[in-house]
Amino acid sequence: MAQRQAQGALPRLSDAADARVLNQFWDDVILGQPPYTANDVPSLQDIAGKGNEFFRIYAAALFDRPAAGAQLDEYIRFQAFLARTEAATVPALTDHWTRLSDEQKDQVRHQGLFIKREGLHRTAASLIKTMLATHVGPANRDYLAGVLAQHALALAAGMTSADRAEIAAMIRQAVRSLPPTRQQALKEVADAMAAMPCEGLCAVR
Repeated sequence: MAQRQAQGALPRLSDAADARVLNQFWDDVILGQPPYTANDVPSLQDIAGKGNEFFRIYAAALFDRPAAGAQLDEYIRFQAFLARTEAATVPALTDHWTRLSDEQKDQVRHQGLFIKREGLHRTAASLIKTMLATHVGPANRDYLAGVLAQHALALAAGMTSADRAEIAAMIRQAVRSLPPTRQQALKEVADAMAAMPCEGLCAVR
């Protein structure tokens, strides 16, 4: 990434050599195998941090030239990868939290957890907004719909009940703009999300 930036460009999927590097980073094998536990928290957070750094770089390039769609495909793939990574962190953080003693669950850790929950909501909401953006074509919209259908419930497991309700409502609104092949699965996701019990990270006050 740094080498390509030094050359005045970013890796692109349209370049075969760049595509190999990008696809290697986006490969879910980098996340390891579930079930994810407290021991996986450091590595997953490190991966999420690197992914978010790259995502921001592509976002800056995209928003600099939105009409041209510069780096749109790469932006979307990084956004989807971040959603998958964040979904993997939820069970790991849940396990980590349950292992802490009451004394360890201090104000600093509570604040960190609240920030994380806000981030999960932001990740899901951003994914939906990108999926519905007018500059996103049918293929990328369908790709993001698939990511949402597969990982939205895992993301929601770490959210507050209020945030879940908001994301479920956004999904119900979004399905109207999607092909019939995607609508039913996402309607079921929204219904399941609205019915989720508030436990684990959701229940932390």
